[in-house]
Formats: sequence, structure tokens, C-alpha cells
Amino acid sequence: MLRADRGADTGGRALAAAPGRNRARGQAGFTYMELLVALSLLAAVSLLILQTFIVGMAHAGRANEETVVTDLAGMLAYPVDMGTTVIVGNSQTYVAQGRMITPRGYRW
Repeated sequence: MLRADRGADTGGRALAAAPGRNRARGQAGFTYMELLVALSLLAAVSLLILQTFIVGMAHAGRANEETVVTDLAGMLAYPVDMGTTVIVGNSQTYVAQGRMITPRGYRW
């Protein structure tokens, strides 16, 4: 607790009270309703994030997945939907052993 100098205008009253002392009785902390609302919001957001993760994992590693290496003109011959990952190379990209390789320009 801080005290004013005896010669100050405060008449010797405290300048700052201890934490929690200047609150009315029953005003310290959160109410049960505030905690209930906060926990409900946290649960709803967590459920949405978990559901998105589960749906994403359901599409990962599908049994009927396939890898196709083609150019942009030949891409239209294959089905492309929201579950498709399309990787586009550049002018230095080449195919070796069925894999698409794009050099990064590192010099060794």
C-alpha cells in the first residue's frame, strides 16, 4: 500500500490501495454466467476445428488415390476436384523415375 507524504493535499490518505481492496464486495473475478458463456464458445470453436481436421484426414490417403505426372494441356483428361492436389513446376522441372523434380537453384 502506498502512502502520501504528510505534507501533501491528500491528508495522509493512501494513494493506491492493495489489489482487490477497492472493488465492491462480490465483484472480484468472473461470474458463473461469464464462465459458462466462455466455456461454451471455447467448446464450439474446438468442435469446429476438430471436425475440419477429421474431414481432412478422411480424405488423406484414400484407397483409390493415384499420382499422375502430366503437362497443363494433358491435365484436362484427368478428374480434378476439391480433393485433388495439383503441383505446378517451372521451366526447369523434369520427370525422373515417375517423379516430378524442380531444381531449387542451389549451387554446391
